[in-house]
Amino acid sequence: MKKSSFFLLHLILFTWLAQGSIYAIVTHNILLNATDQLAVNAYYEFDDPVPIEFPIFTASVYKQDVHIQWSTHSELNNLGFEIERAKRPGGEWVYLGFVEGRGTTNQSGYYQFWDYNVPVGSHSYRYKQIDSNGGFSYSPRLEIDIYPPDEFVLYQNYPNPFNPSTKISWQSPVGSWQTIKVFDVLGREVATLVDEFRDAGFYEVDFNAADLPSGVYMYRIQAGDYVQTRKMMLLK
Repeated sequence: MKKSSFFLLHLILFTWLAQGSIYAIVTHNILLNATDQLAVNAYYEFDDPVPIEFPIFTASVYKQDVHIQWSTHSELNNLGFEIERAKRPGGEWVYLGFVEGRGTTNQSGYYQFWDYNVPVGSHSYRYKQIDSNGGFSYSPRLEIDIYPPDEFVLYQNYPNPFNPSTKISWQSPVGSWQTIKVFDVLGREVATLVDEFRDAGFYEVDFNAADLPSGVYMYRIQAGDYVQTRKMMLLK
């Protein structure tokens, strides 16, 4: 590179530096060994953050739990997000919870929200992004379906053996009046955990045996014509 061309390039770089639009690293070695290609490490600085952008908005379903995830490229005065759900078709939007935003930033962000024990059926989700000045906007809708199980199942309690509490889970493919009762080894009823109508779905109930002696117990579910019994052990 001729000296005149090099000094002209050098002058242009320092002019940009003075304007504050580019920041360049020009090492002493580069100045002494100028070539036809000058390596410059640079970044641009924005006067104001760009508006909030949402490149990802998705949901995953685990039985009756819904995991919602979304991300932002950048944020401007972002107070946070209200999560809402509506039953399809035509259901009213219901507030589920709030996720705090990050204010103003040019960095990407990741957010998530869990909605547990969602009823069987078709649902829509959205979030309401709220600015710190009170303005707001809605995301596109996410549509998900919670499918009922295809058979009755009474699962083994967990933990087992237990002391003094355990969880009993079951699934029902149809809505029906359902009861879950606990019996000792002599067949005497010691507890009624469920005695009500339940829609089709996946369920779980806690059993606390703090007032019972150690031993083997049976728990039984009855839902219409379906009856199943399992054993569990209390060890104190």
